Amino acid sequence: MLIWSGRGLVTIVLAALGLGFGEVMNHTIASGMGLVFAGLLVWFLGKRWNDSEPVLVDPLTGDSFRKRHSLFFIPMQWWGPLIALMGILELVPL
Repeated sequence: MLIWSGRGLVTIVLAALGLGFGEVMNHTIASGMGLVFAGLLVWFLGKRWNDSEPVLVDPLTGDSFRKRHSLFFIPMQWWGPLIALMGILELVPL
């Protein structure tokens, strides 16, 4: 079961597209570069969406709410380095 809020599902879509790019090209280097690029894209999109969303204020209580974009309760931008690290590990020959 996937748990996401806001646009958090975009994280999985971008990671799958990055990995799929390498599979279409049928090359490990393309897969690694696709994941690194997807990680960078997830980082920047997550930062932008989580930092620039308007804050909603409840007029009765004065509480403020901000729509968060997360996947498995982790903010979207923090998935970016993890996806990029997977790409780097795929690029490093063992």
